[in-house]
Amino acid sequence: MIKNLRIIVWLIFVISSIFLIISFDRKGLIVISVSENLSEMIKPGDIIYEIDGKEAKEEDLTGFVTLKTNRGEFDVNINSKELLVEKRPSTNLKFGLDIRGGVIAIVKPEKNISEDVLEVIKTNLERRMSSLRESVFQIVRYENKSFIQIQIAGGTEDEIRRLINTTGVFEAKIPIPAYIYNSSGIIKFGEENEWFEIKLSEDKNAIIIDNKKIFLNETFSRNDTKFTLWKIENLTNGSMRVYLAAIVFENSGEKIDVVRVYTDAQHSYVQKAGDYYEWKFDIEVSKDGAERFYKAVKNLGIRYEGGRSYLESNIYLYLDGKEITNLSISSSLKNKPTTSATVSGAAPTKEEAIEEKKWLQTILRSGALPTSLEIVSLNYISPKLGENFLQNVMLALFASIIFVSLIIFMRYKNLRISIPALIISFSEVIILLGASVLINWNLDLASIAGIIIIVGTGVDQQIMIIDETISKKEELSLKAKIKRAFFMIATSAGTTIGAMIPLFSVGFGLLRGFAITTILGILIAIFVTRPAFTEILQNLLKE
Repeated sequence: MIKNLRIIVWLIFVISSIFLIISFDRKGLIVISVSENLSEMIKPGDIIYEIDGKEAKEEDLTGFVTLKTNRGEFDVNINSKELLVEKRPSTNLKFGLDIRGGVIAIVKPEKNISEDVLEVIKTNLERRMSSLRESVFQIVRYENKSFIQIQIAGGTEDEIRRLINTTGVFEAKIPIPAYIYNSSGIIKFGEENEWFEIKLSEDKNAIIIDNKKIFLNETFSRNDTKFTLWKIENLTNGSMRVYLAAIVFENSGEKIDVVRVYTDAQHSYVQKAGDYYEWKFDIEVSKDGAERFYKAVKNLGIRYEGGRSYLESNIYLYLDGKEITNLSISSSLKNKPTTSATVSGAAPTKEEAIEEKKWLQTILRSGALPTSLEIVSLNYISPKLGENFLQNVMLALFASIIFVSLIIFMRYKNLRISIPALIISFSEVIILLGASVLINWNLDLASIAGIIIIVGTGVDQQIMIIDETISKKEELSLKAKIKRAFFMIATSAGTTIGAMIPLFSVGFGLLRGFAITTILGILIAIFVTRPAFTEILQNLLKE
C-alpha cells in the first residue's frame, strides 16, 4: 500500500504541512509595532532573539541596547512605548484581526475619482502605517463603486479615524510685513526687481493687487509662489501694517517640497525642556522650496533673544489648514538657500511628544491624500473575544470530524472504512492549515468557517466514494465505479469553486477569507486527499 504514488503524495503533503505549522524555534520576541525613531532598523514582524547578548525578554527593551534580530544586530536607544512586542507563538499560523484583535474599516472618497487616484490614496495610507503597525490596505469594488478596506492589527477606532480624517496637506508659511503709507505698501519678496506693491482697500479689511481684492485668509499666486493675506493691524503711531504669508513649503496634490524626513536618532529625538518635552526632527526640502524660503526671509529684519539672533517673523507649520507649531528662524538662514530644515514642537508628557513627532513624520513621509475620505463602516474586534471564539470553533471543528466519523461507522459498521475516513478528514485540515502558512494567509473566523464547510463536504464525498465502491447493483469494475464517483465529485467541486470566485473578486475581508479557504480546501481534496482515500479503500476491499 505504501508504495502507491497517490498515498505517498498524500503523506508528503501531511508531513510537510506539520513542519510548516509547528514552530520549532520559539525563542525570542516578535515585533508588533515600532515607532518612527526605530523604523529604519526594526520592522513589524521582525524577531528579536537576544538583548545585550542575553535571551530576549520584554522588560529588557529599554534604554541603549544591542538587539540581535533575524535581520542582523542593531544598537538602538529605546524609549517607552516605542516598541511593542509579544512572545513568539507555538505555531506559524497567522490569524486575522477578528481573532487577534484590532480595527477594520471600509472607506470611500467623498467625490468621484479615477482608479489611478484611488491607487495613490491607498499607497499613501499604506506609507502612513507601514512602520507603525501590521496593517492591510486593499481596493475593493461593489457594483460600480470603489472602496478601500483597512485592517490595523492592534489598532483602535481613534487611530483609524485620525488616519482617515487627516488629508495630509502640509504648508509652511512665513509672514512678510509691508508698512502702509498713503494706503499702499511694498512686499519685499526676493530680489528688488521681484518686489510688488499692495494697496489697502477703503474699508481697510482687504488689500488690492492688480485690481483684484484679496480678503483675510484668502490665497493668491504671484512670482510662482502662493501668498495668503495673513493680518492687517493698526500700529500705535496711527499707521498700519499688512502681513502676506508666503507659502514656502507645501506637500499637497500639486507640490511635494518635503522630499525626505529623517527618523534616525541623530536627526530625530525627544528631550526634556523644563516642565515639558520638546521634539525635533530634520527634513530635506526641494530646491524650489529652498529658493522660496530664501526669497521670503531675505529682506526680513533681525531680532535678538537670549543672546541669539532670529528673523522678525516665525515660520508657521500647518496640517490640513490647522496650525501645528511655529518656529523661530535663525538669522543665518537669510544668507543663502538651504535644503535642510528642522521641525519641532512640544508636549506636556514624553509619550505625547513621541506620538506628535511620530504622527507628523508619518504624514510628511506619506504625502497628501488627493481627496477626503468618508468612513462607510468601522468595527473594533476584541482580541479576548476572538481568542475565546477561536477555541470554541476549533473544538467544534474536531468534534464535527469525530461525530461524522461515528455516523460513517454506524452506517457501514466497519472500522476499516470509518477509521481511514476519520484520518483523511483530519489530514485535510492539517494540509489546509499548512497551505495557509505557505501562502502567508491570515486565518480569520470566516476562513475557519470555510474549513468546517470543507470537512462537511469532504465527508459527503467520502460517503459517495464508499457507496459507489461497495455497491453491488451494477456489474461494473471497481475502477469504473471509482471513476464515476470522481466525476460526480469533480463536477460538484467545479460548481462550488465557480460560486466562490465572485466572493473572492468582490474583495471584502470576510468574503475573501471564506472564498480562499473554500477554494484551497476543494483543490486539496480533489488532487491530494480524495485520490489517497480511493487508493486506501481499494486496497482494503481487495484484502
